[in-house]
Amino acid sequence: MFTKHKIIIGDSRKMNEISDQSIHLIITSPPYWQLKDYGVENQIGFNDSYESPRQDFFSVKSIISPEELILNNNLRVKLLGIKSKKEVLDKAINFLSTKLKNQRVFIKYDSVKYDSNGNLLVYLYLKNKTFINAHLVKNGLVEVDTEKEYLYKNKFIKLSQQNYG
Repeated sequence: MFTKHKIIIGDSRKMNEISDQSIHLIITSPPYWQLKDYGVENQIGFNDSYESPRQDFFSVKSIISPEELILNNNLRVKLLGIKSKKEVLDKAINFLSTKLKNQRVFIKYDSVKYDSNGNLLVYLYLKNKTFINAHLVKNGLVEVDTEKEYLYKNKFIKLSQQNYG
């Protein structure tokens, strides 16, 4: 059996503007289900054999700073939304070393993939989906980058304020 679904992408706070009474499910928590990762545009039909894309896992080869890492494939990545804090630099690097030791990680991108210097901007997750960028902010080991626009900016600001609040 083939079922057709209409997918509406937008601000969940404006869902009351939709008058379609046939809506049975509203997914309001990206990035848990990022439509762009599945090549979804506006409408798609799913069936029981639909499979999500394969997730590539890496290990961290070296930690340059709390915001810059080199993965085992020699890819240099910069953690999006954070800036190193000089006063806790060693503590942040030790935190990352402990958290990432012998762990498999995966990366996700935001709408902007590179910064003005050509650095690859990523969100870093452990295989168990622990969000490393957010853990650094939550533990007060980095500053929140408030100059750029990115998906988790407000979340990081709130986490940072809870740390001082």
